[in-house]
Amino acid sequence: MNIDLEILKFYGGTYYKVPKGEVLFSENDIPRFYFQIQKGSVRVISSNSSGREHFHKLCGKGQSLGLSSLFTDLPYIVSAIASEDVYLFRLPNESFKKMIAENNQIALNVMTCLAMNIHDKFKTIQLLTCASPEERLMKFFNIQKKAPGMKAIVPFTRQQIANYTGLRVETVIRTLSRLNQEEKVKIFNRKIYY
Repeated sequence: MNIDLEILKFYGGTYYKVPKGEVLFSENDIPRFYFQIQKGSVRVISSNSSGREHFHKLCGKGQSLGLSSLFTDLPYIVSAIASEDVYLFRLPNESFKKMIAENNQIALNVMTCLAMNIHDKFKTIQLLTCASPEERLMKFFNIQKKAPGMKAIVPFTRQQIANYTGLRVETVIRTLSRLNQEEKVKIFNRKIYY
């Protein structure tokens, strides 16, 4: 969801830079801001008690972070970490809620964004029910694909793919090799194209 920058500024939004590797918010933090990315990318992850990361998604330009927590006032259940230097706007939670109350179109856009997030979560649940590693990886690539019919680079490491799909990294590597041989994906210079 991309809210007009002039509207964000009007309600007190501020522009700032987050260096690569810095945490925007962590699991169990209380939500204090609406975040909208202008440049760069942010990894959204969670981790279990043994410290293993689960990769949820990669957010980029025009996308927002942590929306559902802003409305529930419950702590974040994920962490957001800058994958590279990120430039974004942030708006305090109370100002965000005021903006929503005063702007029907923005409120509708927020609801649409939240509905898309729920839809994506259902697609992820579907992916996790796939029996074979091939099915899981192909579903994962289809979820990530922005434009149907066009091959695009998969911007994730094999470890991130493993974390997202619930597979071991070794299984991901073997399965990718098989999919490459079957010409379902293309691997060139260690990059995956789908």
